[in-house]
Amino acid sequence: MSQKYNKLYASIIVAVCTVSILASSLIFNSSIANNIIKYFPILEKTKTSTPFKFNEFVNADTLYTLGTSWIEINLKSHTGTLHQKYEKNYIFRISAGTEKISEGIETPEGIFLIRSKLKKTYSKQFDSTLLINWMGFSNGVGFHALSGNGYYYNLGKRNSSHGCIRVTKDDSAIIYDRVSLGTPVIVSKEGSAISVNFVDSTDTYAYLSKSKLESEISRRLDLLYEGKYYSEQKEKLVIDTKNIGHSGISIGEVDKIPEKQIIPKK
Repeated sequence: MSQKYNKLYASIIVAVCTVSILASSLIFNSSIANNIIKYFPILEKTKTSTPFKFNEFVNADTLYTLGTSWIEINLKSHTGTLHQKYEKNYIFRISAGTEKISEGIETPEGIFLIRSKLKKTYSKQFDSTLLINWMGFSNGVGFHALSGNGYYYNLGKRNSSHGCIRVTKDDSAIIYDRVSLGTPVIVSKEGSAISVNFVDSTDTYAYLSKSKLESEISRRLDLLYEGKYYSEQKEKLVIDTKNIGHSGISIGEVDKIPEKQIIPKK
């Protein structure tokens, strides 16, 4: 075959592939925009991942992410864990928000999503302070490092920020590189009644609109508190920036969960 026909053949293949990708994208986005329950298989084959290590709190509901990472923040131990689908978990020290300083607030608890990323930005509220590797997740609250090292003293020890989660410059660079817009973030003091896991290419998941997701999670938490969580089969729910808002969703109340759940007889 001549070089001329080789180029023509290659151009046709690229055009067909591009049209197929665009069509698939439009179908998926349309299903989300319609805010209806939509079952969809995750068709893309994934590499064999390391075993997922569940957090320390048992008897929790689970939400699923299409991404390859999610972050868990423990405000009590002043630590964070970057859960990764293909690599080992990465643990880092933090210093969260406190009301003990002027204009300070406690870092909110809940389930959020990374909504903005900037290598450098400036805080208009606090004297144009330079924020390095900014990752915002809740109404102006986010992860970041600062230009100096003086704040390192409080990391892993006590809350000292105006509401954000401070980390070292090295940790912020690693986290920034490994998360994306839509990465889930769970922030809690005593633990969350809801955890996050990664989708499996061989399984099927459901997508709910924001209002339906909140209603369904509330219903599931009630079952969890009553010890009846396993009384029915439940859809595996996918979360993203379209069904979780800037204010996040509740993590539930861990102290309401009984030690044992009732397992129905077959």
